[in-house]
Amino acid sequence: MKSIWVKNLKPGMAFTKPVFIDKENILVKAGEVISESDIARLTKWSIKEVFSDGEPVVETDAKPATGASQAEQNLLEASRKALKHLIKEKPSFDTLMADGERVIGNVYEYLARDTATQISPVRTTAERIVNLVDSAPGIHIFTNEYLQAPNLYRHAMINGIFATELARGLEFSTPRIIEIVFSILLMDVGMMKLSFTNAKKDDVLTEAEKQQMHTHPVLGYQVLMNVGKIKASIAQVALQHHEHFDGTGYPRKTKGADMSEGARIASIVDSYTAILEHKTYRNSKLPYEAMRELLTLGIYRYDPVYLKAFLNRLSIYPVGSLVELSELSLGIVVGSVPGKPMRPVILVVRQPDRTRPNQPTLIPLLYRPELFISKALDPLEMKISVAEEIDIAAKKL
Repeated sequence: MKSIWVKNLKPGMAFTKPVFIDKENILVKAGEVISESDIARLTKWSIKEVFSDGEPVVETDAKPATGASQAEQNLLEASRKALKHLIKEKPSFDTLMADGERVIGNVYEYLARDTATQISPVRTTAERIVNLVDSAPGIHIFTNEYLQAPNLYRHAMINGIFATELARGLEFSTPRIIEIVFSILLMDVGMMKLSFTNAKKDDVLTEAEKQQMHTHPVLGYQVLMNVGKIKASIAQVALQHHEHFDGTGYPRKTKGADMSEGARIASIVDSYTAILEHKTYRNSKLPYEAMRELLTLGIYRYDPVYLKAFLNRLSIYPVGSLVELSELSLGIVVGSVPGKPMRPVILVVRQPDRTRPNQPTLIPLLYRPELFISKALDPLEMKISVAEEIDIAAKKL
């Protein structure tokens, strides 16, 4: 019998033959749906795998709604247009990243020397980020190459991109979003005041460095207020972005509603970006893994309303995720469905035999109850370039 990892089981799945816990004990009969309580029981018993000779046949959580045919066509058409538009905007994204890194680097370096400088180019960068994300939702699909070689300024730019997505999910106004992104682009300036900091450092910190690290929010707040002459509501995000919603963060253990809106957004996107980034001491993690880690930490670290909005906006498999489907084809997540985080739109990039399909295919899992995502994959390990595959597909769709 084939081994099936419990972590890959989902409520609503069923198999063509019985699923066994061991040689003598059946988890579910052939065709019987696996429930949340079944999975919870396996987890409680520390069982990591079950066994079956069958194949997955259904995920009842994904029944087509009335009028699904037209709705499916609408979803597919919207996904095609979005893909083509993303490719069109790729040069704008790369230009924005290069310009933003330069602007943030210049401002950080001046402020670190306690030298006054024009801060307005950073606000302009924030406006450009918000405009691009709004015009091309899912543009964060192109952040992967930047996450593989992170630095302090790139980190700030990617934070700004994800912050825009989250703030849109919260239905904030455009001026409010620009102000929040502006504050997030500036919030790590205190890092430049630390003796061990440079824009490329990503080594494991010593205990002494960790203690210094805990001072950078206060240093950033002070330099923004005293040298940058930034208003307090902007500088406050620098002060609070490492606070936790339950009061266990630093430097002042501010919690809950006492944290500013910008700081609550910053704490989520800063963690998410950091998890995705490659470090000298560990590889980057997958978007799926990063989102799962956020949800695990979210029981105490983040505003639950904000975290839910981030999940709804990006999905548990964020746009750009490489995944394997239940019938063994490989695909890239290119669209999400609000309220259905397990049923995104998939661009098939490899057939089950691992060859590229002659004609690109979009699969809206919401209307394909027989299919489901079996696992997330690392594009680097699979030697698949997400940006390249989308470019190839967009020209044929």
